[in-house]
Amino acid sequence: MGLRRGLVAALASAILMALPGCAVDPGPGDAARPGPTDSEQDPVPETDQGPDEGQPDAEGPAPQGCAPATLAAIGATVSAQLDAFAQDDLPLAYAMTSPFFRRLVAPDDFETLIRDDYPELVGNDGHRLDACGSRGRRGFLIVGVRAGTQEVVLRYDLSEEDDGWRIDGARRLTDVTLPERPLA
Repeated sequence: MGLRRGLVAALASAILMALPGCAVDPGPGDAARPGPTDSEQDPVPETDQGPDEGQPDAEGPAPQGCAPATLAAIGATVSAQLDAFAQDDLPLAYAMTSPFFRRLVAPDDFETLIRDDYPELVGNDGHRLDACGSRGRRGFLIVGVRAGTQEVVLRYDLSEEDDGWRIDGARRLTDVTLPERPLA
């Protein structure tokens, strides 16, 4: 049974890492927009803002690329999951995932995946939202997560479901250094 669980966790991790990689990552001159997705077949107008349209807040500039309501909704979902991880509440963190993700990864396998592949998320010391992009019912959020003395940068991919934004997967962005500013 342990071998099967390990294989399922490894397969799920490989799938989750490959799926977000299919999207085009924004380049230095891009306004942090995701690559084409299946949802672009729907005639839904873009909700993205240009790079100068974000509203500054007390801690620095707001993440760019999402309408304010979309940023608030996506940010709330990702923050709820990261706060659940900080409290070692993996069932609550799993509840933030999308139906797509839950079809691929069972709750027990989710716990194994997080504890084995993303151990810095469990008991994390805080996070900040750094960049957001959305198109139709798909979105992404770049997040800095503080774990001890290090900061891990993740890209979360999400889809808008009937009950709000849900997480399709996340992956580390290893070659990214975020500008310094207080964690959210």
